[in-house]
Amino acid sequence: MNSPHRKNSQPFQTLAFGYRVSRHERDIIKFFKKRGGTFHLDNPNLSPVGDRQLFICFTNRSGSNYLGAVLKSTGLIPQPREFFTSNFVTKFSTKNGLDHFHSYCRELGAQFSINGLFSSKVSMPQLFFLERIGAYRTLFPNPVFVHIKRRDFLGQAISYSIANQTKVWTSAQEKSSREPTFDAGDIKKYLASILRDQMRCSEFFALSGQPCLEVIYEELVAAPQKVLAPVFEALGLESAFVDLETIELRKQRNAINDQFRTRFLEECRCTMIPTRNVLSEFVYEKSILESFL
Repeated sequence: MNSPHRKNSQPFQTLAFGYRVSRHERDIIKFFKKRGGTFHLDNPNLSPVGDRQLFICFTNRSGSNYLGAVLKSTGLIPQPREFFTSNFVTKFSTKNGLDHFHSYCRELGAQFSINGLFSSKVSMPQLFFLERIGAYRTLFPNPVFVHIKRRDFLGQAISYSIANQTKVWTSAQEKSSREPTFDAGDIKKYLASILRDQMRCSEFFALSGQPCLEVIYEELVAAPQKVLAPVFEALGLESAFVDLETIELRKQRNAINDQFRTRFLEECRCTMIPTRNVLSEFVYEKSILESFL
């Protein structure tokens, strides 16, 4: 019997979600193939990793390390780490004699979970990779997704440019002797990358139907207990208490960040140019050009 809403019963369409495969994904697949193992997770009989899974979705310099430290301070949530980079996957699997991706994930759960709760940070390509191979349907069937983001995208891009030059990504690392140099093109490149990943993250959760909690870094710093209350509730940890005294990470922003921001805004102007592929794009030019004076 045909549906009253459709004259001809047709199968539902699959919405394709394209994404750029990262170096980490390629290397992970190559690693397990070389070991004769598998990385696809189509088997419904695979046992899940813990009872609950927490995924921190992030872009670089968004405050994810601080969020992880705040979550860990409760004593009820394990430190979210980047478990799905190729370097970590290959070293951990080799050390523990693991030949299959699902074995790797289960061993992560065995070593890094607290009371059945597993947590991990995932960049956008890692988030998409785990979806593509079916990880959220088998190994991580009860996920809580949290998207950490900053309001100040320009500040994030500047921080990204500085950290990538000095290779100092957290305050726990030793200070670098290398002084970062101002590069407007570099900052613009990271700004575009951050905004693109934010858009793709929103698109992914809109299409997948998975709920995702949003944490704003600036609000987290100001009132961590209040901001994380919905996360604790989603995890069934309403009694979790943030202990800021145990957190050693500190802000890395200094006068250099402010100098770079001032110079970027002084030397660059933005004009909107219609294109075929997007509604508009940013084009930065030196402000000394007469056409912009």
